[in-house]
Amino acid sequence: MTLTATLLATVRIPGDRFHLTTVGQRPWILAPGGGTLRVYDLGKLVNGQTDPVAAFPAPWPDGVGGRAAVSPDLDFAVFPGVHAVRAVERSGVLRWELRHSCWEASCVEIHAEYADYAGTPDHKYPDNGSVWVSTDRTTVWAHVRGPLAEEDVPEDYDPFDSADERWIVASAIDGRILGSATTDTAAHGSFHLPHPQPDQLALSIGEGQDGSPLFWGRFDGREFTTERLGDDCIGLAVAPNGKVLISVGHSARGVMNVHAVPTGTVTGSFFAEQVTGDDDHRWNLGDLGFLDADRLVAATSRHGNGDGEHRHWLLDIRQLTVTEIRYPEPVTGRPSGLGDGTWLTAEGPELRLWSL
Repeated sequence: MTLTATLLATVRIPGDRFHLTTVGQRPWILAPGGGTLRVYDLGKLVNGQTDPVAAFPAPWPDGVGGRAAVSPDLDFAVFPGVHAVRAVERSGVLRWELRHSCWEASCVEIHAEYADYAGTPDHKYPDNGSVWVSTDRTTVWAHVRGPLAEEDVPEDYDPFDSADERWIVASAIDGRILGSATTDTAAHGSFHLPHPQPDQLALSIGEGQDGSPLFWGRFDGREFTTERLGDDCIGLAVAPNGKVLISVGHSARGVMNVHAVPTGTVTGSFFAEQVTGDDDHRWNLGDLGFLDADRLVAATSRHGNGDGEHRHWLLDIRQLTVTEIRYPEPVTGRPSGLGDGTWLTAEGPELRLWSL
């Protein structure tokens, strides 16, 4: 059995780098380039309005640090850098800065500015953390490398033997740390998975070949508590109703798991080999998204790299059923569900909006 997708709209994104983010159930396109982070409203793009709804001057050059996050009211953006997290207002004013140890694995410095290490060969390919702004705009969640600027670095500190990484909740107003938890990880990168409620979300950390720890955190206004859900699962998405988390195995990319939130209990699984009938097929990382609370669209390909026999599927997480999605024209872009019954695929500089 197959389902046929219907093309609703095609929009072209200015520039060649962009990614989709959903803030407060609103889909926005973030496009960094030329030292500026531009934010586009997907609904306005569909209606032909191509001007950005906000723009933020970046505190360091393009390609430095991880992906930025924006507040739901577009008052400020948060940039995770190599040596600091910075909150920047639309005017370019620095709202606050949280300086931390350098994400370059061999560096033990706490830099004051990007200029301290700009262009140096040993800082060319640093690791990076990630950030997120809560849906109520009151807190910023950040995965950073310690020690922090206000802390003393031990003389015998060895970043290879004693990695100090932390998950922090900070005030969105002034950057004051409200809660902090050690992750006991050695990250190459990380990303946050937002929850519709502002007091909780997930953090997925990639450690290269060593694993991929997945965490759930909650901040009740006083206490920050975290739960390590697993060491070999890559978080992919949280359902629009906040009741389900989807992950795929780090070492077993052919298995996609459905977790109950916030316990992390696995309530069901989808096996790429059974879905496709080919034991070489895997789930593509990041190529999925919820259409609604019970259904999501996901992609498989040979070896899960996004190339070679790329196929899209409708997954029902309540019934644990799978149906292939067919398109009226060739589609190779990753699917991104928007939670309203529609999804996007990126085809070069174009985004295509689909429904069933």
